[in-house]
Amino acid sequence: AEYMGIYRPNQTSIAAAGGIEAILVGAHDFPEDAEVMAVVAVAIANLASLNEDNVRALADTDAVDVLLSALRRHARRPKVVENSVSALCTLATASAAIADAIVGGGGVAVVTAALQNHMDSADVTTWGALLFCVLAGRDGVDTDDTRSFLVRVAKARKATQHTQLCAVLAALTACPTVTLASLGGRDAVLKILEREGAADSLRTAFIPLLARAVEKVRASSP
Repeated sequence: AEYMGIYRPNQTSIAAAGGIEAILVGAHDFPEDAEVMAVVAVAIANLASLNEDNVRALADTDAVDVLLSALRRHARRPKVVENSVSALCTLATASAAIADAIVGGGGVAVVTAALQNHMDSADVTTWGALLFCVLAGRDGVDTDDTRSFLVRVAKARKATQHTQLCAVLAALTACPTVTLASLGGRDAVLKILEREGAADSLRTAFIPLLARAVEKVRASSP
């Protein structure tokens, strides 16, 4: 089930057969079951990945509400949080309207509350940072909790290089009030952003953000 939507022919045939509706029915029938909700989130992400038709179809459903509800109910279950935040990121990357709906539906507070429970998980914190990159520029994203989460991840000693990169990128993109000093200083931030292979580690959609972040930091006072 976790891999059913990765290939485009499968995405199309599953959606055409009513798969999106069936997945959401399962979510509505078993909202308290963490294992079910973890699989529901993966299925939504897989069906939406690089498939505009499925993204439009999902935008007409309550998929965002389902994912946010899963985060509220199962905030301490790492797989539910990772999969739900990943699905929200996939949807928001593909649709500005969905990104607006996440923020407008109180999603920033829900997501940050869930992320705080899994600060030691590279997968969870990376997806959280990437989601904030996508939601950047919208009112309500640059909050105390968002800034606190991103700064903690960016400066965490155990953070992987990729997770650290995503956190710094999100902080600079989504939280204008974050200072370079809070992230370790201008030189430290540039070292993270310009690390060899940094751009190659990001999905195509995030590479322009990296270039703008580097330009912004370089233009700042030493």
